[in-house]
Amino acid sequence: NVPFDQISNAGKIYLLGTEINSDHAVTGFLVNNARVMKNVPVVLVTGKEKNSMKHKVDEIIKVNSYYYFVKAVTHWLLSNGLENGLFLRDRVTGFEGYRSRLLSENFDTLIVNAGLTDKEVIIQFAESYNNEMNAILLFSEKEVSPATSSELFNLAMITGKLGKISNGLISLKEKNNSQGL
Repeated sequence: NVPFDQISNAGKIYLLGTEINSDHAVTGFLVNNARVMKNVPVVLVTGKEKNSMKHKVDEIIKVNSYYYFVKAVTHWLLSNGLENGLFLRDRVTGFEGYRSRLLSENFDTLIVNAGLTDKEVIIQFAESYNNEMNAILLFSEKEVSPATSSELFNLAMITGKLGKISNGLISLKEKNNSQGL
């Protein structure tokens, strides 16, 4: 939901499951340009041991499962009452059902399933993303499952990141023309 020209106005960019420098060269250029020219920090969440993006990001979080990583982040936000209640009340239906289903899951199990051993990684990511005024999260549909895409959308809704300038999600299609760059 974020136009590509708003990438340079982000306060922080989060990459999930993408090597944009090789899979999406134009987007990779825009992200790297924002990082170099405007000092926009870039965080990469990856499932790959070796990632070609390591020299173009400020922080790398290595996970085994994007799905459980995002669920753990969302779980932590909801269990600590950090959701954007005003945004949710005005724009979301069925939130309480989602909340109760997610909070019925064990946080520590989500962390283990994500492939992490330290819950501080989840907490720091969650706080960083939630507190960033202009957070853009880019993810690759090539690397991320439909269930993970849905959880990313939930995370963006819970934090109130959708529908605002230089805020929200950018879904990178396997072939950019499938939706249009």
